[in-house]
Amino acid sequence: MSLTPLESDFLGDLAQDDYDLWELFEFVRLHHPEDADRGLARGRELLAGWLSKGWIEDAHGNLDAQGILESLDSLGAKGADYAIQSPRLHLSRLGHAVLASEDGAV
Repeated sequence: MSLTPLESDFLGDLAQDDYDLWELFEFVRLHHPEDADRGLARGRELLAGWLSKGWIEDAHGNLDAQGILESLDSLGAKGADYAIQSPRLHLSRLGHAVLASEDGAV
């Protein structure tokens, strides 16, 4: 399996430090500036995929995958804003393994 440049960039950074949910949307904007209108939907799609694969999780352990998505859905477009308190994301052990395999370390 091959990660997209956005996935490599975001997951690679997430391997170094936990991120607030809104930061995902900054990566989406960086990698897809031509598609600003779909940024929230694209970010949600990525988030849902990574959560379903078990690559990321709530850094505080308070929310399961469904809870993280529900939090984003309840925030709507505000979920992509810095000023809004949102879930903090953490790269799971599986996510670290996937990232390492992409780098040829596994």
